Amino acid sequence: MRYWYFLSVLLFSGCSSVEKILQHERSDGIYRVRAGSGAPEKLYVTFEPDTITLYPLVPAGRRQVPDQSQARVLATPESGIAAPTDRYHFVKTSLDLDLTTILFKYRPATGGLPAQLNSQFNFAVYSGYRRDYFTLAYPRDPLNRSRRDYRHWGFDTGLLFGIGTTPINAWVTRQAVEAEYDGLTLQTGLAVFAGINNLAAGLCLGVDYLTDTNRRHWIYHKKPWVGLAIGLALN
Repeated sequence: MRYWYFLSVLLFSGCSSVEKILQHERSDGIYRVRAGSGAPEKLYVTFEPDTITLYPLVPAGRRQVPDQSQARVLATPESGIAAPTDRYHFVKTSLDLDLTTILFKYRPATGGLPAQLNSQFNFAVYSGYRRDYFTLAYPRDPLNRSRRDYRHWGFDTGLLFGIGTTPINAWVTRQAVEAEYDGLTLQTGLAVFAGINNLAAGLCLGVDYLTDTNRRHWIYHKKPWVGLAIGLALN
């Protein structure tokens, strides 16, 4: 039940946003492009349903801008003889900004308690450096028919900061607190996200800070945990 808040974001965002969450779908921008075994080129690339347009970059002051007079249009039909024969590789680097939730936190044994696997409410803002790899190919089947095949994988690494809740009771405070309640925590840490096609997940290493006065008794205060996360791309 605790993840209904996050699932509702996915549902109300619509199908296209869900695809972005999982895949960081192809978007116009600057890529390193390589056709077949050729040398990579730094190009501005735009994607349409059945075409890809490649623009050389030319200097304009301190920036590089697309040279529209030398644009190359690559036909990428679903299938057919107009399909390119080379395999195309696209590599893009970017800054990533996500909302994320840690599905599970593994806390090592401490304070006389065994290792714990927790799944309390939490969410965080994540910011990091991302690199995406896309390939476009037209593999042939035994009947010599070809069909467009896009593949993607990517990874990013960065920092996260957010809030969460945690159970506070006698067991996790060395009997110093008799009441039982959900404490508010601040969480911070490092995260690495990786994705292949429509599968994506993140591994986090972080610490929690209990915000109330019982922090001095809480056995997990500032103690490291390892977590599994998913994210919603904001950019």
